[in-house]
Amino acid sequence: MIMKWVALLLLVANLMYLGWELDRGTRALVANSPPPLKIPAGAGTLKTIDETAGLQELKPVYGWQQPRRVLLPSGARETL
Repeated sequence: MIMKWVALLLLVANLMYLGWELDRGTRALVANSPPPLKIPAGAGTLKTIDETAGLQELKPVYGWQQPRRVLLPSGARETL
């Protein structure tokens, strides 16, 4: 019975020591890390480009997920 409590106490002490070491290592990494980059005042911002903004007919339709209009190469219309 007493060996069970000794083993449990050693396990809890070991887990507490592991947590303390992990916290200490993390604090050391943060203290030794370089400072964050400073962004100059005149720097621009990134903007997202939507390639399908002007092509409304090519967006998928619910259901079959097919385009509303099929685009053919320029010379293909003459052969149809």
